[in-house]
Amino acid sequence: MYDPAKSVARDNTAAAPSPDAEGSPENTPASIAANTTANYASDEGELVYLALSALEFDSDNVRKRGGGNVDELKALIASQGLLQNLIVSPHLTKRGKDTGKFGVIAGGRRLRALRALAAEGKIAKDEQVLCRIVSRERATITSASENSGREPMVGADTISAFAAMVREGKGVEDLAVAFGISAVTVQRRLKLANASPKLFDLYAGGQMALDQLMALCVIDDHARQEAIWEGAPEYQRHAAQLRRMALGEAVNAGTDRMALFVGLDAYIAAGGQITRDLFAEDDQGYCNDPALLAKLAEEKLGTERERLLSEGLPWVEVVDEFDHRARQDYVQAPTSQRKATKAEQKALKEAQKALAIAEKAMSDYENAEEEEEDDEGSRYATLDQAIDDARAQVEELLGNLRVVADDVRPLCGVVLAIERDGTLGVYGALVRKADAKKATSAAKRGEGSGEAGTGAEAQDQGQEESGSGLSDALQRRLSAQKTIAVQVELARHQQVAMAVLANTLMSELDFSGDGYLGSNITARNRDHELKLADPSIESSKAWEQLATMVATVKAQLPEDEDGLLTWLIEQQLDVLVQILALCTAVTVYNGTTTLRRGAGNVIADAVGLDMADYWSATGETYFKSVPKALIAEALAEVDPEAAKTVDKLKKGEAVALAEAKMKDTRWLPGSLRRG
Repeated sequence: MYDPAKSVARDNTAAAPSPDAEGSPENTPASIAANTTANYASDEGELVYLALSALEFDSDNVRKRGGGNVDELKALIASQGLLQNLIVSPHLTKRGKDTGKFGVIAGGRRLRALRALAAEGKIAKDEQVLCRIVSRERATITSASENSGREPMVGADTISAFAAMVREGKGVEDLAVAFGISAVTVQRRLKLANASPKLFDLYAGGQMALDQLMALCVIDDHARQEAIWEGAPEYQRHAAQLRRMALGEAVNAGTDRMALFVGLDAYIAAGGQITRDLFAEDDQGYCNDPALLAKLAEEKLGTERERLLSEGLPWVEVVDEFDHRARQDYVQAPTSQRKATKAEQKALKEAQKALAIAEKAMSDYENAEEEEEDDEGSRYATLDQAIDDARAQVEELLGNLRVVADDVRPLCGVVLAIERDGTLGVYGALVRKADAKKATSAAKRGEGSGEAGTGAEAQDQGQEESGSGLSDALQRRLSAQKTIAVQVELARHQQVAMAVLANTLMSELDFSGDGYLGSNITARNRDHELKLADPSIESSKAWEQLATMVATVKAQLPEDEDGLLTWLIEQQLDVLVQILALCTAVTVYNGTTTLRRGAGNVIADAVGLDMADYWSATGETYFKSVPKALIAEALAEVDPEAAKTVDKLKKGEAVALAEAKMKDTRWLPGSLRRG
């Protein structure tokens, strides 16, 4: 139970008046409240006891954020008393009269903890609290000085302190009670104190994360801890992998991507051991030495890295997995579209024709008045695959036409990663995020050179214009912009996202038959396709907003990937719905889901998408890529007189005029409008 006598700080005991059990006139809360205001100017800095009910949070307290969780502090005060006084300032009326209340300008967390104890009945609501009084004039500066002088103990110092107290004879239960934490938490911190001194110094110096140290401390052998850390390449030092190496957990040779990448023959040749059961095939079993696997993978990746560097690439980096988190460190190099050769134009036309035929066949199948017999969906699957193959062919041919400007090449490199199926992932034409602005400037210099095939207008050379008058390249860019905006809005409209997810599942599962209902969904985000369609999309407003949403969700996830399912099971339904909505949103591509086409406008309408919130017509985004006739049509909607002058202007002048007239009008081309 809280004891007021314990609340006197050791260095201030002599200065503080003692609370009188009888309630002496000079020390009662009422007398203090009545007399302090008149005397604080001369007695500023005095330590006095004030009733808890007379203390309030003060707007002059400079610490505005944090401090919400006071459970440990509350337990500490309940067991040890208030070890440090609060700093308060009198609350006055506008005319300077005393209100009888005091604002806490330093010690807000302690006040929250004390109020919580009072609400639980563990201390009195008028409990005497040791406070130092300062004037209103000095409230803000005192609060700033007091708070700026406080810095939370770093994790390494806390762990060392626990270990020192145990050496002094304190038991685990004593520490748990004293600090208001569980005995298990104390034991975990003490376990970390037994880490290799070399590794502990790395942790204390910020060169190792807490979860990494925890993973290595599952074993007590310091030499083994250090060997694992030093032997693992930087990109494989995540906690789950370190823990696996420390425990020597066997790796499934048939499914683990690193084992697939290295290959069982190479692993066995290097001395690795395989555990097989009686029924295992030759290419199955478990690798008993994950550390050796990691070493062999590093060597194989290193060989490929050296080969690429020898070919003249400016840089080649290796990452554990090129996932969304890793992609944040790079941007796609700015590219331009060269003029297609006659052979390439012919191949592109054939691929586009095949795509149109495949989509027409799917449309006829879906809109047939009489439902065709379809043996377990094989007809639908065949048509769907034909569309995917044709689209992939078109994208590959268009991708071959995109080139990196000579001025940008010195900044471009390659990232190597091991894919989930064990193959080597090679991600080229990347620019480090730190060099993104340099690459953009270099690309603009190339555009200004006037060389064919490098400017914005040259991007559309060799492209047939559709009935809308927009080139295929521009249509792809607009489609990508609409897609990323739909993703953002879908993540915000959780009910619609759940409907899209249900539609996907119900279309994949056979509810009408007696067959097996599959439980796995193939999911992947659409970053690569979007950047292929519009290389500038990462600078869009929608991209930035979606990246923030993803980062917010990821910040909530546990560090240990192995504990993700357990963490998800423990979450409230609204948290799960938020995560599911975001995961569903990032799978949307070209305004539709991967399962069914033609649903894009339904989704856009359901979420109330207004593309003017995310996109605006400028020279770069639109006018440089369309003929003057379309510039005139657009201008006619906002300034008919200006539209009449376009024919007499050069293309660059027409673009500048349109950009100036369209600014802040929220004008959209037809493909981006609602309805």
